[in-house]
Amino acid sequence: MKRIFVVCEGQTEVNFVKRLLTPYFVSQTKTFIPVTVLTKRDNRQGKMYKGGMSSFAKAHITIEKTLANLKDKDTFVTTMFDFYKLPSDTPGMDKMTDVNDSYKKVELLENEIRTFDIKRLTFDAYFPYIQLHEFESFLFADLDRLAEAYFDYDIGSLREYLIKIKNPELINNGEDTAPSKRILSCIPDYDKVVTGISILEKIGIERLKEVCKHFSEWIKKLEQL
Repeated sequence: MKRIFVVCEGQTEVNFVKRLLTPYFVSQTKTFIPVTVLTKRDNRQGKMYKGGMSSFAKAHITIEKTLANLKDKDTFVTTMFDFYKLPSDTPGMDKMTDVNDSYKKVELLENEIRTFDIKRLTFDAYFPYIQLHEFESFLFADLDRLAEAYFDYDIGSLREYLIKIKNPELINNGEDTAPSKRILSCIPDYDKVVTGISILEKIGIERLKEVCKHFSEWIKKLEQL
């Protein structure tokens, strides 16, 4: 049995691991264990706050603790972070000035994060994944499913934009034009934690692999473990 720890940016990614990755790999004897980034600890109240990445330094603490689980050849660690609004202290961010290709940007960041953490660990057991450009990119893989869930809203502008851009992973990460911002402009009631995941369950991993190149490469790595 392979154990794969997935360090997640927030609850949405945790739900994705539980409700999409786990069922998809159920026949491959692989167990996925989502770990949410710890962002704050209140020792006086005995509370821990998880989710969100205001700084990579906070995420790194969670990553380091998770990497401590790499004690045998059947255990692996990956991540699920959005490229959109990735903290400026993320390893490799200072090297992207002259990189224009989005795929090369995330490849650079993933390699830098992995090198930053690898130290004495087996290199192949740890492979960070960064989602281009954010979680909502997935919903553009099949806008019919989004339309079914929010049938009382007009998503014509989303369809027109997808025809133009073609690739959901290349929808830019502008403050007003990122995938989530585009969806919210058409569907103010959009809820990614609940409805977003339900829509993705209908879209399915296979469809996401077809239209999202970088995501497909990550799934292939997981399949080959």
